[in-house]
Amino acid sequence: MKPVGNSSVTRVNYSQAVATRITWRGFYIPNYVWLVMIVVAAAAISASSAIRAREQARSAQASYQQTAERAKQMQVDNARIRERTKQLREDPRATEQAAREQLHYLRPNEVAVKLR
Repeated sequence: MKPVGNSSVTRVNYSQAVATRITWRGFYIPNYVWLVMIVVAAAAISASSAIRAREQARSAQASYQQTAERAKQMQVDNARIRERTKQLREDPRATEQAAREQLHYLRPNEVAVKLR
């Protein structure tokens, strides 16, 4: 980049800039090889991102299915508990049976015999 004449404008010879040779360890590597390396690197990064996104989608799908199954099971459990609660509130025999099983209550004049 040499100034031309008395002009304050600097002229650049672009043909020399384009013709610059890139060397690696003393070997000349053509520009198309550099271009191919850049394209291959970009393709590898894109492929890696696509694979990672696909794995995350599979993981999210599996997590969703597992959560949906748990929610369905909890709905079934809630319905069963709701029915049992209704039964205990309305049926005196069910209340008595629950007291006998869980609290080990006895009727008057009953004797409990514990067997090993």
